[in-house]
Amino acid sequence: MTEDGTIISALKGTRDGRLRVMVGQRSIATVDALRAHELDLRVGRSLTDEDVRTLLAEDQRLRAREAALRLLRVRPRSAQELRTRLLARGFDPDISEETIGRLRNAGLIDDEAFARRLTEQMLRRGGGGRRLFESRLARAGIDPEIRRRILDELLRDHDPVEDAMMLLRQRFKRSEGGDWHDASARRRMIGRARGLLARRGFDTQTSIEAIERLLAELGVHIEEGTP
Repeated sequence: MTEDGTIISALKGTRDGRLRVMVGQRSIATVDALRAHELDLRVGRSLTDEDVRTLLAEDQRLRAREAALRLLRVRPRSAQELRTRLLARGFDPDISEETIGRLRNAGLIDDEAFARRLTEQMLRRGGGGRRLFESRLARAGIDPEIRRRILDELLRDHDPVEDAMMLLRQRFKRSEGGDWHDASARRRMIGRARGLLARRGFDTQTSIEAIERLLAELGVHIEEGTP
């Protein structure tokens, strides 16, 4: 910048109470009014290169906070999810972390509450095996220790075999008995049941027990050694 180009020509107020710092006819940054006072911004002041870098950082902090708040207005999010979204939008990593820290201190980001809410939603929508919950919470960026604590708490009273049975009853119990009594058809049905339970995060042993219970409920007797 030339010397003339570093002089504040105007401080234009915005409708939300902020100030746009003008150099000539160009806005170089928008800052909170309080920060403008703290930074001693005034018309006619000459800005150093360091001043300009400070203003650009203030502008990015403001935009990062607004972007994060917009995301949080849509739905709650984990710290990692917000971090990923802010970085994808081009915000500086340090400013992204600073923004997340401030939102966490304000109680607007709480990974433990987020993990509990997400797990409860999944349980209401049909649940699944612990591996499914682990995977979903991990994708949301929840710390392993928080995942373990929340799942231990919310799945404490859940029998995984009974949870698997609920899914099988919904999907398969209406099938005609012949589908299960015919050996060839039964193999296909059992394969489909295993695939369903695997996708929903149930381990192999739980799946076997649940399928055996379903067959018993349907009155399907399978002699030992018969598929």
